Amino acid sequence: MKLALTLIVLFGTSCMSLFAQIVDPDRIRFGRVSEEECALAVYEPDPEAAAVVLYDYANIRLDVDRGEGGWQVVTDRHTRIKVLAAAGLEQGNITIPLEHSSSGLDESLFNLKATTFVLENGEIVEYDLSKDDYFIEEVSDDLDYYKIAMPGLREGAVIDIKYTIHSDFFWNLSSWWFQDEIPIDYSELEVEIPEYFLYNLEFKGYASHTLTLNDRTDGQRTVTFGVGENYNMRTQKYHWVARQVPAFRPEAYAPALRNFLFRVEFELASVNFPGQMGRNFNTTWEELTDRLRNASDFGGRLNEARQVEELAATLTAGLNSGPEKVAALYEGLKQRVSWNERYNIFANHNARQTMDAGSGNSAEINFALINLARAAGLEAYPVLVSTRSHGYLSLTRPSLSQFNHLIAAIQPEPEQWILLDATRGDVPLPLLPEACLNGRGRIVGEEFSDWIDILPQAGNKRVIQLTLNLGEDGALTGEGKMRHEDYAAVQLRRALAADADAFWQAWSNEYPAFQFSDFQVEHQEDIYEDMSSTFRVEARDVVMDGGELLYCPAILLWQLEENPFQAETREYPVDFVYPLEQTYVLQLNLPEGYVVEELPENGNFALPAGAGRYTFTVRETGEGLMIISKLSIKEPIFVGAEYYRSLREFFSIVVGQEESQIVLRKTS
Repeated sequence: MKLALTLIVLFGTSCMSLFAQIVDPDRIRFGRVSEEECALAVYEPDPEAAAVVLYDYANIRLDVDRGEGGWQVVTDRHTRIKVLAAAGLEQGNITIPLEHSSSGLDESLFNLKATTFVLENGEIVEYDLSKDDYFIEEVSDDLDYYKIAMPGLREGAVIDIKYTIHSDFFWNLSSWWFQDEIPIDYSELEVEIPEYFLYNLEFKGYASHTLTLNDRTDGQRTVTFGVGENYNMRTQKYHWVARQVPAFRPEAYAPALRNFLFRVEFELASVNFPGQMGRNFNTTWEELTDRLRNASDFGGRLNEARQVEELAATLTAGLNSGPEKVAALYEGLKQRVSWNERYNIFANHNARQTMDAGSGNSAEINFALINLARAAGLEAYPVLVSTRSHGYLSLTRPSLSQFNHLIAAIQPEPEQWILLDATRGDVPLPLLPEACLNGRGRIVGEEFSDWIDILPQAGNKRVIQLTLNLGEDGALTGEGKMRHEDYAAVQLRRALAADADAFWQAWSNEYPAFQFSDFQVEHQEDIYEDMSSTFRVEARDVVMDGGELLYCPAILLWQLEENPFQAETREYPVDFVYPLEQTYVLQLNLPEGYVVEELPENGNFALPAGAGRYTFTVRETGEGLMIISKLSIKEPIFVGAEYYRSLREFFSIVVGQEESQIVLRKTS
């Protein structure tokens, strides 16, 4: 059997020297943990690590289910983790996803064993998993999470877990992740694929230099169908080992981790069973969309406008323009149906059932919106997307598994399209939820399909205005006003709706030298208005008294205190999600008997190609000083070493400028 192999090699900028292996992979056994493992206090290749995966092994093979006679993917896995610090305790919360389908296909967990090992008074003490330490969370109709809380967990503990998964989804071999947010000292994967199956393999990520074994050999196995039906078959065996894989620690403004972790992915290309006609799974985007059109839970959902005709007529009564109708349908649907927090590209229920239930997954809600629009005489189609947490789309690899969400494209007027997602009640038109802003989507119509850009239609804008009186003793008193627009307003509304008191307390805690009071908020409920908030403010330990001189920071609130881009180089993009704009205005009224001794220099700094700008101005007014700073980032994404270098230098300038001081001198 010939297996198509595509290898994308993205070498790291440096190779890490190999330290001594902590666990001998040839001798490791579940439940046998050495005193050295329990006593390990620091992982030498990464002394800052709060936890380290000592050993992660999986054996994946396709086998026959003796009971049902069908093919299964069998995965045996053994993982051992060392907790080094308090921040690593979260590694004891383990989630095992198990998929299901309405057609009866299933994934099942077998032979689960898990133990925590700790040193107590020089002795290794074991805490075995009990029934009270795990539960099953039903995430959706086709996905469960088997959640485990390891017992006896503490700093210094060693977690040992082993289990087997049987999966009926033989076309969907799970990706193997050699890399994680904590370092992995040893990662090993063995895969055995019968000659009847052809899979495409693809390595992705930024740590391929850690791969120390990449082996493929021929094998042979005997499988049993039914009773006594034995077949000898050839197999391909793959064996990969990666050692001392560094933790992937994203910097500020990083896209989803899964885009960059070192991994191997599998995709079924074809199946050829003896005596049967072969089936080719290598496909095109057009072939995939044809399947969607013929699927009852996708293409069938495009023909349900009659189910919502009455509601569409009610919502658009008296409205003539397309944009008015779109807005009415969008808001009307959000008032009637809530999202159940489940993404999907398929709608298990039709439009009427979704409306009657008052809730649904993302596909059900947005198919309902599409049918409402069609019932109102507007052109509308579904758009397949991958949310930001789900990862980037590969446009050259046709696969429905790349998508996890569905939104709507509606044409309110000729040559004008608007993208909508009715799952979030606090997002106004024309904004999409932040999760959708992931580059591109696939629009699917009855007679066409194509890629479309999914770009932010607005930015994240904040303005703060302070009017403060400076006393002779250096005390500041006055009032402030903040305005949040577009995505900034969405974020603030969401935070206040969750817990307003906690939000304002956390905001106040960021500025311990200031005392805030009398918070007032306007337009919290009207999502189509900018949010405004006012407050009183006092501060006594901000302005430094130097005898005849007073030193006052030019930027009192919202100061950028450190460069968010610390690394000298960066291999993955900087992703701001949307354009950013932040404006700071301070009217500082001076005390009698003081004059300006020294002012910061004005500044005007720009990124190449107009991608961003920072301005800083200070001028004297009749009553004191006016300071205005404005930071704007116009391009959401920066890719490449040159752009990163410019961005890093730009933010260094901003940090330096915002550290500037105003110096006042006493004259009498």
